[in-house]
Amino acid sequence: MDELMRLCRRLPQALSVALCTLEREDTADLEEIRLYAGAGAELVIGGQSRRLDVSVDMQELLAALSGQALYRCERQMAEGYIPLDGGHRAGVCGQMVCQTDGTWRMTQVSSVCIRI
Repeated sequence: MDELMRLCRRLPQALSVALCTLEREDTADLEEIRLYAGAGAELVIGGQSRRLDVSVDMQELLAALSGQALYRCERQMAEGYIPLDGGHRAGVCGQMVCQTDGTWRMTQVSSVCIRI
């Protein structure tokens, strides 16, 4: 429960509010939060998938997860994740683009998966 509350501080408000309305039993069994561009959110609770009636803008989500400093996470995003407090990670999927200096950058993020 404490982990979820800590995580909620790093999520867009609409998603955070939706998670706070979950029953206590559901929050105890919450395993993953899956977010898809243009398709909303899905929770994995006790091994079962459940749609969450909330839509999240990917740019807003990435900004929130990165503490409003996405540039600081670009190296990790190129490796497929954004670091979160407590050693946790948010897995990020998108299109990889090679920059002129040979480094890779993720663009057009299509999904984010946060394991609890």
